[in-house]
Amino acid sequence: MILFNYQSLFNNAMLVLCYSFVTLCQAYENIALNKTAYQKNQYEKGNNTFDASNAVDGLKSDLRWSGGQCAVSATSKETATWWVDLGSINSIHHITIYYRTENQNEISGCPIHESYFGNCLVSNTMTCQCSKCKPGFFGRRCEFECDVGHYGYNCNETCGHCIDPRQCSNVKGTCLSGCKAGYSGQTCKEDCIVSQYGYNCNETCGHCKDPIQCSAVTGTCLTRCNAGYVGRLCKEECVFGHYGYNCNETCGHCKDPIQCSTVSGTCLTGCKAGYVGRLCKEVCVFGYYGHGCIKECSKFCNRSRDCNPVSGFCNGGCRNGKKGGYCQEDRSLSGRTIEFYCFIGALGLSTIVIVVLIICIILKRRNNKHQERGHEQLRNTVDIPVAYHVGGACGEYIEFREGNTDNPYDRIQERSNVRYNK
Repeated sequence: MILFNYQSLFNNAMLVLCYSFVTLCQAYENIALNKTAYQKNQYEKGNNTFDASNAVDGLKSDLRWSGGQCAVSATSKETATWWVDLGSINSIHHITIYYRTENQNEISGCPIHESYFGNCLVSNTMTCQCSKCKPGFFGRRCEFECDVGHYGYNCNETCGHCIDPRQCSNVKGTCLSGCKAGYSGQTCKEDCIVSQYGYNCNETCGHCKDPIQCSAVTGTCLTRCNAGYVGRLCKEECVFGHYGYNCNETCGHCKDPIQCSTVSGTCLTGCKAGYVGRLCKEVCVFGYYGHGCIKECSKFCNRSRDCNPVSGFCNGGCRNGKKGGYCQEDRSLSGRTIEFYCFIGALGLSTIVIVVLIICIILKRRNNKHQERGHEQLRNTVDIPVAYHVGGACGEYIEFREGNTDNPYDRIQERSNVRYNK
């Protein structure tokens, strides 16, 4: 038997009592159904509309005090008592009691505490169930949290791209540990905006040719890099001396090579001497040289105005009478030049004199040989003194020589005597 005593808490109040037994496994079963029930101080004794048996008849569709489905006791002066004989009970049960007070004009009865309706927004006091749970909970009494990956009213919402899905708030869906790469927002359902990527979209994309083609997850440029940049993320500038898409172009003759734009190749501080143009790859036109190619080559170059575009020096030398790299100097004789030429002249004259002397000696020796041959011939014919006439470039003279050691005049005399004697 289960006995309930209710001390009157309100003056001129009446207690309306209906109940059912509920097992812990939440399989609802009215174990008091049609059992014997009793009450003390029944409201209007003898009126079955308020009899104790109404509390165990299983009817709960009309819970008005006069609906004939509840036991009603008068509690103005005495304690209201109601009990039911359940016989032997081998299990633990929950008891649901509904009561109505005249002053409050409301139906109540479910125990109002957190274990039943702490997460409930709209409760049904007739069934002691919750018809609408707070966000993040479900169940007959809203006693269960949403499963992992779900949140909100009736757990109908799906969590976003949380780094740790278990850290998704079952109430609001907030990712407590942050968003996966490529997503942002409290619920991590928002894609990164253009040019952002990574965890919580905290990273900035590189110089992608098409910013829309920057991966929101890895930051990779899916097409290619803008001019002047290379690498998977397009954050690396071209190395020194290169520019353009994929850094495939070579800078021109910039005055300062470091000032070659890695994007366009433009020489930001101008060109080296001998070159012009935005990229400094054009050589000066014929006849001009130097920075900006504004200086004119010399007209005294061997070929007029044919000079080196960088230095301005004449190609092929200068015209007659001019000298120097630019062929602007006259060829006048200086003191050293005169000394040089005098030295050359003296050296040449000395050489001529020596050559003439050598020739004279050679000629003299040749004449001497001819004279000796002439003397030999005379000695073979007439042994008389022979006068030799020698002439030549070295002067003329007469030389007498004897054919042998005998006096030629003695021989003539001897020959004359012989002739006369005969």
